[in-house]
Amino acid sequence: MSDKKNKPQSPLKLADIARELRRIADDLEKQRFATGAGLIEVTGPTFLKTRSELKGDSAYFSLSIRMGLADGTGETTPAASPAREYAPPRKERSSGSGEAKRVKKEINRLWKNLRRQIETRERPNPADGKGLLKLWEEYAIFAEAAWSEQWRGCKSEVERCLRSAAGGDWPEAEAAAGEVLRLTKECHRQHK
Repeated sequence: MSDKKNKPQSPLKLADIARELRRIADDLEKQRFATGAGLIEVTGPTFLKTRSELKGDSAYFSLSIRMGLADGTGETTPAASPAREYAPPRKERSSGSGEAKRVKKEINRLWKNLRRQIETRERPNPADGKGLLKLWEEYAIFAEAAWSEQWRGCKSEVERCLRSAAGGDWPEAEAAAGEVLRLTKECHRQHK
């Protein structure tokens, strides 16, 4: 049984992936990292995780690195060469791609659970909160430039909502949840 929605839209070549990983490694050796906004100066990693897994007839490998920003401001620095961002081709990174839809659907499920818990004054499961924020970060690669800043602002409100609910500050949690809904409606009205 195959599901066409989960298959890549264009086949990738292992040599292309290896070449991109070498470019990323070269940038990291020079203490810089390419983002959609340009090259940023980074400090040593504060977190490194690799994971490999076999599922059915497929092998999966993921690499996560958390780095500090060299200047601590989060500002990008001018790039001597064009910024290179490792990501699937633009068509596969669009907010309408199959992977984006999967992540967004899971975000919606966890967000609805959180809102329900706030309404019933039930403290949220910390693992669900962490999962929601992790997915929020994962979806950021799919955010279009026109609304990526609003996406980050909405995440801040979700974090405030989670903190307030965990501390039992229900009026503050409700206010933050309401702000998330308001920001979401405004964003959809402006960009859809």
